[in-house]
Amino acid sequence: MKKAKDILIDVLGGIHLEGEMYVSFFNSWNKIAGTDISNHSRLSDIKNGILYIEVDHPGWIQLIQLRKREILQKTKSMFPQLEIRDIRIFLEKHTKTVPEKDNQQKTAGSDDEKFRFDKILERLGRSIKKDDELT
Repeated sequence: MKKAKDILIDVLGGIHLEGEMYVSFFNSWNKIAGTDISNHSRLSDIKNGILYIEVDHPGWIQLIQLRKREILQKTKSMFPQLEIRDIRIFLEKHTKTVPEKDNQQKTAGSDDEKFRFDKILERLGRSIKKDDELT
């Protein structure tokens, strides 16, 4: 009978080796795609033999498509065990964040606008009171 420790080593040992292969592959993206492409893209995922690549500009999608065959050949020769047979390229999703400084300025600007608006309402209220008093 095997000890639990030995069973875990058997099971997780394979996962560890597979994990190292994926890490090695993701770290090799610069060698596979070249510096220009790798600076504007990142490997997103590998599912069912398809390599998903995320790019920062639509122009890089076209360039990777033009070099798709070359990228697939390098990938297959360097990492045949991954069995990658196709590439899908997509544009990264940007979440627009407002820098803290700009956000503070907008808040301050909003406060100024609210103050001015309150003053206008105050004057309008006084004006209506005067009209009511005259009638």
